[in-house]
Formats: sequence, structure tokens, C-alpha cells
Amino acid sequence: AQLLYGLPASAGIAGALFALASTSAIRFVGRTTAGNVSISAVRRRVLELHRRAEEGTYFDVLELSPRAGAREIAEEHRRLCRELDGLDLRGLGLEDLEDLRQEILVALDEARDVLSDARLRAAYAASL
Repeated sequence: AQLLYGLPASAGIAGALFALASTSAIRFVGRTTAGNVSISAVRRRVLELHRRAEEGTYFDVLELSPRAGAREIAEEHRRLCRELDGLDLRGLGLEDLEDLRQEILVALDEARDVLSDARLRAAYAASL
């Protein structure tokens, strides 16, 4: 109680928790996140996207149905690139996934390029 007595009222719960944790009065266990991001979920997501890039069709890579139109292709490509670019792999301790991220980004570009070109898309679809 003495520890919290000198804590400014404006510090609120976060300040109280910080004060308690900094003096080892409480301890946080089982932390598997960085901020509100689950590190294990990020790892699973990158590995799944990489598996699709290696083994899937261009539609799988872009998480699209074969009936997807040009607009959907562009939107999904943009969304997935932003998702991957926004990951702070180093900050999450997942720098081992950086090469995989780069391979996924290359596959996303390739899938977009082929599926956005009517001639290439027709030839690709015929090969499936």
C-alpha cells in the first residue's frame, strides 16, 4: 500500500501496475505477445502464406477464388503486401522469417501480374 500511496492519481491502473511490477510485487507470466500482437500467430501466418506461395496456385497465394476480378486481385494484393510490410519481425524476435517474407512478397507480385493480364491468366488457368 505504501508503494501506491505516492503514485499520482493521473497514473491510473497502468501506473499502479508498472509500480507493482517494477518492485517485483507482482509478476506477469505467460506473455506471448508484443503489444497486442501474438508472436505465435504472426509466425503461423507467415509460415502459412509461405506454404501457399510455395505449393498453392496464384489464387491461393492471393487468397482468392478463381472467379475473382481485376479489382479483387488488386485489393487482395495490396492488403496482403501491407499486412506483410507492417510486420515488425525484428521487434517481435522473428527475424528468422525475413527471407520467407521476401519470398511471399515476390510470389504476391507474380500472382498479381499473371492474374491481372487476361492472356496470361487464360494460359495459367488452362495449365491448372
